Amino acid sequence: MRSGLLWYDADPKTPIEKKIADAAQRYFDRFGVRPDTCFVGDVNIAVNVNDLGVETPDGPKIAIRVKPSILPNHFWLGVTGEPTPEAAP
Repeated sequence: MRSGLLWYDADPKTPIEKKIADAAQRYFDRFGVRPDTCFVGDVNIAVNVNDLGVETPDGPKIAIRVKPSILPNHFWLGVTGEPTPEAAP
């Protein structure tokens, strides 16, 4: 990923899937493409990340990857392949 959006959400009541979906919507609003990958710190995920993906309403499933350098409560979203611009809804 060459660039991305760093999202911070420390609300303990919000599920991680909701945090990532909110971040994905902001990414789309800002860049006009849907992210396909989200990097999280290993302390953010208490489940097997290979089994976790986040469905977004109008976009692809977002793959979750652990990157130990990502701080707690931070989410780094982006596109790992070639982005395809989409029309805003």
